Amino acid sequence: MSIKPVMKFLYFLCYLLLWSCESDIQVNLNEKISLEQRVPVVSETQFFIENSSSGDGVILEENTLKVSESLTLYSVERDSSEEFIRNHPVSWSVSGVGGDLIILEGGKSARFEASGAGVSKVSIIQDGEVLSTVTINVIENDLVISNLVVSEVTNEGFRATIDVTGGTSSATHTLYYCNKTNDSNCDPLLGSSILLGGSGDTRTVSISGLSNPTDEFAFSIVSEDLVDVIGSPINDTQVLAGTPIMISNLQVSNASLSGMDISIDFSGDNENSATVTLYYCNETDSAGCDPLAGSSLSMTRGASSYTASLSGLSSPYDEADELNLAVVAVDPDGVTGSPLGTSEYLADLRLNNLSVNSIVSSSFYVSAAFVENNSNASATVYYCSETDVPGCDPLSGASAPLVRNGTNFEATVSGLSSPFDHGDILNIQVVGSDVDGEVHLSSMTESFRLTDMEFSDLALYSISQQGFFVDTRIADDNVDTNSNLDIKGYWCNNTVSPGCDPTVTSSEYTNVGGWRAYGFEIDDLVASPGDEISVTVVINDVDGIYLTSTGVASTSGVLTTSLVVPDPTPIYRSVGPGQTLALAGGTISGGTLSISSDQATFSLAQALEIGVGDVIFYDPSGGTTYTEIAFIHARASSTSYTVKNVNGENPTNTSGAVGAWKIYRAYTSGENALIGSENPGISSDSDISSLANFDTWVDGKDISAQTGSDEIWNFAFYAGVQADNQRININDDWVKDKSNTIKLFTPYLASHVGVSQRHNGVWDDTKYHLSVEDQTAIRSETNTTTIEGFQIEAVGTAGSYSVIYSRNNQEGFISHNIIKNSSTGENLTGIQYYDYSQRGVNYATIYNNLIYDFSTTGSYGFRVQWQSDRSNSVKFYNNTLYNNYVGLYSRSYRSTQMINNIIMDSVIIDVDGDGSGGFYNALNNIFSDTSIDSQPTTAGKSGNQTNVSSSGLFVDLAGRNFAIIGTEAIDTGFDNSAEYLDDITSNARDANFDIGAFEN
Repeated sequence: MSIKPVMKFLYFLCYLLLWSCESDIQVNLNEKISLEQRVPVVSETQFFIENSSSGDGVILEENTLKVSESLTLYSVERDSSEEFIRNHPVSWSVSGVGGDLIILEGGKSARFEASGAGVSKVSIIQDGEVLSTVTINVIENDLVISNLVVSEVTNEGFRATIDVTGGTSSATHTLYYCNKTNDSNCDPLLGSSILLGGSGDTRTVSISGLSNPTDEFAFSIVSEDLVDVIGSPINDTQVLAGTPIMISNLQVSNASLSGMDISIDFSGDNENSATVTLYYCNETDSAGCDPLAGSSLSMTRGASSYTASLSGLSSPYDEADELNLAVVAVDPDGVTGSPLGTSEYLADLRLNNLSVNSIVSSSFYVSAAFVENNSNASATVYYCSETDVPGCDPLSGASAPLVRNGTNFEATVSGLSSPFDHGDILNIQVVGSDVDGEVHLSSMTESFRLTDMEFSDLALYSISQQGFFVDTRIADDNVDTNSNLDIKGYWCNNTVSPGCDPTVTSSEYTNVGGWRAYGFEIDDLVASPGDEISVTVVINDVDGIYLTSTGVASTSGVLTTSLVVPDPTPIYRSVGPGQTLALAGGTISGGTLSISSDQATFSLAQALEIGVGDVIFYDPSGGTTYTEIAFIHARASSTSYTVKNVNGENPTNTSGAVGAWKIYRAYTSGENALIGSENPGISSDSDISSLANFDTWVDGKDISAQTGSDEIWNFAFYAGVQADNQRININDDWVKDKSNTIKLFTPYLASHVGVSQRHNGVWDDTKYHLSVEDQTAIRSETNTTTIEGFQIEAVGTAGSYSVIYSRNNQEGFISHNIIKNSSTGENLTGIQYYDYSQRGVNYATIYNNLIYDFSTTGSYGFRVQWQSDRSNSVKFYNNTLYNNYVGLYSRSYRSTQMINNIIMDSVIIDVDGDGSGGFYNALNNIFSDTSIDSQPTTAGKSGNQTNVSSSGLFVDLAGRNFAIIGTEAIDTGFDNSAEYLDDITSNARDANFDIGAFEN
């Protein structure tokens, strides 16, 4: 008897016994299956890992998968004869690095997911015993390459890209290529090669430097790997692009009534595949017309140019019509410079730039520029008297022919007599005549007065207690043509001598000239503040003068004016960026306030940060209603201050020690301070909001003695709760005399504040600093203005601006500042000084500043721009400039005085100018190159050191600490003690000046 029937019988017997023991349970088919599942496992059964759950699968002991493939494993129970019994639940485990195992069907199966090359072992376990194990070897997928794409085809190369899947990290992809045009049977694999790069699903390579435009190249991409490779090699061919055309220099010539010649230059297009077309339309008939929508004409190719002759034009292309022109190139290989555009007139003669000068009582000179292709044109000037016949037409008056002279038609019309009288206004018109056509490119009409000189009323400038400047303006072309003008100035003190005549009681001043003016500088004024000064200017010219104010034409005239000698009152205002909250107050910190005369006394010490310009709100009666304000003008101690009211006068006294008081910063940004927009925290404080608008002006204030409040303004800038990030603009709304100075400064003295608000020569974010993005930080357009002790940083990405733009700041000061660049913008300037027609004032002084890192293309550390006649320009003393694209630039005949400066490690050049005398002198400076040697100076050069290394010159170059330690700079400077006595840190300079911003 075989063992199988016996075993089946025993199983069945056990089953009946178990069932009979549970005879109280009603079992359905499913319950029977459940009971069958509870049949105990006997030792004769075996467990296998198989690939099917039904017993008809294969027993697995080892299997191989590729990455990303999966395999479902089943736990199969078989008897000792390996007959299938059932799919049995077990515990599963996995080890190794090939993938992950996911348990399915309550343990009867599991799915192995291959994730990476390696070996994993999967086991089934029951009661802690490993019943079976299968080894799974995970290998990489086959490497598959496909989808070749060729792009970026130029005349010297192309780019090839393929898609890549599978493979190992050891795979290589190589592009082989050869010139099929040179050898039609060439084998790429025997030619040049280059590896493809990249990662992920693509590989790419760019081939460049091929010198065979339009040639065809055969290429083959071959991939190699440790696994099988599918799709390799990929073979293809590619034709290189031709050379693109570049067009430039559109020229128009030989304009006539019916056409013109046009030419352009070109390069490239070696394959002669381009076409060039001229387009044109009539601007006169259709203003703003687009040539590309008009008519066209193909241009003819030459060796290096294309030409076209536009001819035979007729109506609507009429004489003197303006044509808009455009030249367009088309090239399958690419185009640069297209389209080119211009305009031209259907006329041979073109008149422009009418000019009238050398005007006297009986003659004038007239000229007009012209362009003409031949020499058959003429021109005539017509004139009439506007004074005698208002609105007269010159073409109905007298005329005179103009003579051809070079590129001008010109003539002197002389011997004029009645009705062309001295002082009359003449209307003139110049008319050209040319059979080939004539056109006026600008107005050919003009009006002027028939007199040698025309003078406006007197104007006063630069008024101080020591002197003033007075002048009378003249018209642009109104000059003394024969040097027989006699003009003199006079003054007298009308307060000391009421009714005095300046021409009798004063010294006589001869004119000092000026730009479009005749003026006088009075520097020996004898007067007291508040005195009225009478001023007279006497004019004589036998050729005739005309006074605008009186309308009188004569050979002599008298102009008068008067002025008040300034007696300016100091004003102080504080600026704390973002500092809107009260700094102190009786209800905040306790303590009382007493004010008597101009002295404020606190019962408790105030914070060290409180100082000049801060505003005190208080109730002088001792109540709780705030009705008065006072500004700190000086500090004696933390409890004692000098104070003034809003107008700089003594404030209202308190009735005793009062407890209702608060201290605020007056303004929260420099911009707001200069336009009179007070601290918003004041208006938000209900106790003092009624006093918020203490400065009632907008945008600027008239602080002159002549028409305004006669004041000196001092803006004290404190470290705030943030950087000051708004630009500061001292614009021409600030009306002032020379004595009415404006000062922007950071307090540092004990008489200013208890703790310095100023840097100590190295950038310090805890002190006041101004950081304005992509625009000028400080713009000053007034003379005698001081900018002192600032830290200013250029930030952002935009270019073409100056951090400090100082215009017309003669006799002003820019000193003790740190100016650095953190912007990536180009064409920046640390400080730009620009002077335009200043009268009665002299040098601006720029000293003890650090300017560094303006190293982007086209940038400058310091730049001096255009100055007008009589401008003494700028004194540039003891500054340190480092790592700027150009260190210092001074434009022609500027008379810049450059003394005791260190200019080091500029990207391009330390010192530059336009070569026509930009420097008055250059004394005792240190440079890292020899550029100063080629710059002309008016007074001379001496004591300069060139080719000096920055290494060892400064304390910490990397940390931008420019304190000097190098012997080149110590005690080698020019003695400038007559100008100033301190360095950038406000420490005293000794008897032997050092070079640079620091005194060692």
